[in-house]
Amino acid sequence: MRVSTTQIHNQGLQSILDQQTKLIKTQNQLSSGEKFLAPSDNPSAASRVLDLDEAIARITQHEENADFATQRLGVEESSLASIENILQRSRELALQAGNTATQTSVTRQAIAGELKENLDQLFDIANSKDANGEYLFAGFQSSSQPFTTDGLGNFTYNGDQGQIALQIGSTRQVVANDSGADVFQLIRNGNGSFSVDANSANTGNGIISTGSVQNPASFQAQDFTITFTSATTYDVFNVTTGLPVPPAARPYTDGGAINFNGIEVEISGAPVTGDVFTVNASRNQDMFTTLYDLIDTIENSPDNLAGNAQFAQGIANALNNIDRSMDNVIDVRTSVGGRMNSIDSQADDNAARKLQYQSIRSQIKDLDFAEAISKMTFESTALQVAQQTFARVQNLSLFNVI
Repeated sequence: MRVSTTQIHNQGLQSILDQQTKLIKTQNQLSSGEKFLAPSDNPSAASRVLDLDEAIARITQHEENADFATQRLGVEESSLASIENILQRSRELALQAGNTATQTSVTRQAIAGELKENLDQLFDIANSKDANGEYLFAGFQSSSQPFTTDGLGNFTYNGDQGQIALQIGSTRQVVANDSGADVFQLIRNGNGSFSVDANSANTGNGIISTGSVQNPASFQAQDFTITFTSATTYDVFNVTTGLPVPPAARPYTDGGAINFNGIEVEISGAPVTGDVFTVNASRNQDMFTTLYDLIDTIENSPDNLAGNAQFAQGIANALNNIDRSMDNVIDVRTSVGGRMNSIDSQADDNAARKLQYQSIRSQIKDLDFAEAISKMTFESTALQVAQQTFARVQNLSLFNVI
């Protein structure tokens, strides 16, 4: 077979180009640190790397969501701790004000002044913002101030009960906020089942106790009045149904138990004919109203026999409602703490899975530098040999020996 000079030249040149291509590819691998530079180099491995990149990106997003939730819940937990301290101090002040043996009208006004400061601080916390400038307790309405007041004891919630659920795992979400309604408003007054009060028009000095549910099977969430038909007898009337509760003209004993509707209350003191006491099913009462009513009781109770009874009744009711508010705050704080612990647990799992995926990705795509450097050295030598061989072969010609 005859081999032409042109064929020899082309084959030598192609050999050089092939070696250059291999060398350049190895150099690019070394500069990028990756085994393959394009999916076409290794389609199967490229597909696996793409899947791993997507999985790692999802975990990274879950980690960012977890960080945001942790920050927001941390701010909320701090706010709840402050609210609990305010309520605890307000309870102490209520007890001080109710101590008729040590307090005067002047000292009670001072106590009312501190309670006003507590109310203002509580209202400020309710309208606080997080690190992103969003209202903490507004639900989904995070750009609008959640609470407003007319200054006359009416407090309005302008937010909603929306809760932000963030994905912190492939199948796991965490709620990153609690609405102002859940924290400040949805609090059952009285003892949680029913509330009691004395009519402000009473002229006797009777006081009704908080009471309790003695027979849950008989208890119904309805409203009742206890009306004294004389100084020694009273009737119970079901306001909800519009019917009297027999028997009529029940005998009154100072401090004696009064039973109906599965509940038991006590009235102490000396009520007079026409005095009315209410026993209503518990309703939601926000903690701002609780403090406002306590302040009003301390500042405005008349200084007479009936007024003193109203004052004692108001203090007792305020203490009950403050306790319900504190219970609610503790419940929310417990929930927040549980969610933060859940985030920590999920964060550990996310970190472990992310590290595993990154390790697998590294095994598939990351370059073995020692092997690549050795390969580059070999390819560089091969290129030099091809170049030198081409230089020698291209000088082979019959004209050189004529």
